[in-house]
Amino acid sequence: MSGHLELLNFTGSDRATSFIMNCAVILLLTSTCFTSSALYVPNRAVTSKLKYLLEPPVYAEVVARRGQNATLPCILRTKPRHYKVKWTKLEPENVGRQNIIMISNAQAYKPYGHLGARASLRRSHSMDASLQIRRLLLDDGGKYRCELVNGIEDESVAKEVCAEQDGILASYHQLPDPPAEESCSPASAVMERKIRIRTAELALVGHLYSAWRFQNYDQCDGGWLRDGSVRFPISNPRELCGGIPEAGVRSFGFPNKMKPLFGAYCYM
Repeated sequence: MSGHLELLNFTGSDRATSFIMNCAVILLLTSTCFTSSALYVPNRAVTSKLKYLLEPPVYAEVVARRGQNATLPCILRTKPRHYKVKWTKLEPENVGRQNIIMISNAQAYKPYGHLGARASLRRSHSMDASLQIRRLLLDDGGKYRCELVNGIEDESVAKEVCAEQDGILASYHQLPDPPAEESCSPASAVMERKIRIRTAELALVGHLYSAWRFQNYDQCDGGWLRDGSVRFPISNPRELCGGIPEAGVRSFGFPNKMKPLFGAYCYM
């Protein structure tokens, strides 16, 4: 993996259009990662044992570039007499029928929505209900659920997909008064002078995580991300960066956006 790092630092006198900067930008390679969890949920009780679905691995990872295919595993151990398998994308702000990707039974399946148009069941054998997504997009990232619907006893396994696209992650620290979103605007004086008007926006958590994991990105200063959180990646743990001995992506939580205490991570 090759790339270069560009870090922008602003001084207190840089509140107009004059900036003193040291720059570092990291070029991200595309990746798609999966984490798995399992839950068996009868209507009257909850237990950790799955009766019909195979226990998924505690952690599984697949690497793929944007535009390639991704497979979300879901394997039946045994088949109930009458059942359906339902794949949904879990979006807390968008609950309802529009979250359904596909519903299937032993004979056929029916796709739903824009994701369903690019999705199919792998069906490598009679017990395989794994979902395949073609031409992976950045917006495909998120949490997915494979649910076996069987009358009074339903089971589900959840998968998390992190979809990344080729691009540049830039961190902007000690920003002046404008909000983080404005600092990522192509009209910004910094962007225009240093990045030459590339389209930019606040980075996703996945962008920062990929930069830390695949490029050893290390930065002590917290920066805003698109979900409203403030985080920073540490590849070389040290006392001045929180003192925690393990490497990782640290979080300051979700601070008040009106307080200009942090910079921003922008993705271009």
